[in-house]
Amino acid sequence: MTNIFYDKNDAKRIVRAIEKSITDDVPQFIREHPMETLNCIKMIRSDFINENLKNLVVRDGMDIVKFSRYSWRGCILVDRTNKITYTITTAQNLKSIPRKQRQRPHFLQTILGIQNSRYHGKCEQMTLFPMSQFDTDTLEDDYRKIVDGAIDPEEGFVHYIITYEYERNELREVNIEFMDRNFYVVDEASLNEFMKPDYAQLTETDLDTAEVAVPATESPRRLVSLKTNALVQLKEAEKQA
Repeated sequence: MTNIFYDKNDAKRIVRAIEKSITDDVPQFIREHPMETLNCIKMIRSDFINENLKNLVVRDGMDIVKFSRYSWRGCILVDRTNKITYTITTAQNLKSIPRKQRQRPHFLQTILGIQNSRYHGKCEQMTLFPMSQFDTDTLEDDYRKIVDGAIDPEEGFVHYIITYEYERNELREVNIEFMDRNFYVVDEASLNEFMKPDYAQLTETDLDTAEVAVPATESPRRLVSLKTNALVQLKEAEKQA
């Protein structure tokens, strides 16, 4: 069985790039650009993620390869030390990609078809017709256009997809997916451990716990003191985080 491999420090930075976009950058953009409709937010969120990848993740041995699809521009994060490439998308979008019939391959169909062609998913099913909508020559030609010589698949690069789910301005879940050319999962792992804790929720929980633990005979002054101590302890924990 093939196990997924990734650098935990890089994974932590990638999660931070996603989280910053959702919790900080997009809300600030909305505040600074109040409009009747905000149809651009989906693209803006992706743009902020790519910008954060450049500022938080790129380092010696880790760079970004940009490519175009019509008027849209995407980014591939390239870990040249460990021979891994990454792209980032929502979990919902990833599920929809292999279901659509296309005249031209989706860039993930191309990348997985070239870089992960030697791997097979754990739950690959037998089908009457091949899952791949495009032949090898088509995928190879499209891959050359995407990477433009910046990545040599003969060096043994594999591709991982970072998926995320969010609700309003909160990041809910982040996973790393290792898929074969037919989008069957070879291996996967949760990256939730690298998400920042919600200190507001922790504050509410701590105060509730403090109140429940106080006997009914305690004075109001005692209750206030316990709440204050809980807040002080939490603020100290935040400083050390």
